[in-house]
Amino acid sequence: MPADSPTEANSRAAPFPTLAEMIDRHIRAALERSGGNVSAAAALLGRHGSTTHKWLQRRGKEEAGDAKGDS
Repeated sequence: MPADSPTEANSRAAPFPTLAEMIDRHIRAALERSGGNVSAAAALLGRHGSTTHKWLQRRGKEEAGDAKGDS
């Protein structure tokens, strides 16, 4: 029996997360480790606090938009 092509194997695998999803998970893990302190989480990530705040604000707006679209 021939081996599956990469496309066929990938179609059966779990969905591959987007870059935005991976960044979001990473930031949320840093927030959890820092007890919710965004500045401390940003420091763990090697980023400025303002960059992390902007990311969270943008993701929050996207999530709110997704929730509105669900109804």
